[in-house]
Amino acid sequence: MKIKYHPKQLSYLKYGAFFYSLLGIFALLVLGGNIFSFGLVPLGVLHIIIYYFQKSKGFATITENAIIRHDFPSKKLLIKNITEIKNLAGNIIFKTKEKKLIFTKEYLDKNTLEKIQLLSEQLKNPLTH
Repeated sequence: MKIKYHPKQLSYLKYGAFFYSLLGIFALLVLGGNIFSFGLVPLGVLHIIIYYFQKSKGFATITENAIIRHDFPSKKLLIKNITEIKNLAGNIIFKTKEKKLIFTKEYLDKNTLEKIQLLSEQLKNPLTH
């Protein structure tokens, strides 16, 4: 199951990429070789790269055996190693002895957040018995 980012989160990156790129090009044309103008264009390009990465990969992937969060570097939790699941302020936290993954509700699509909550409830039941 692919966990998608909230469209609002992707919009921030898309508009940030557009803004920084446009501002950088404008600064290059108006200010010439100013160091400030050379920094804005790469910042816009970086936002574009992050936007396409987050849109294509999604926030996380849940398989039968693992939960993989797509960050730099990606984090992977084996479902069999999960020792604790918490739900704090709408954020869902999966913990093992060594790692923890936090699914932040502001970053996630509403439908996929509901799927994660169902998964956390399913995984909690075997942990309590």
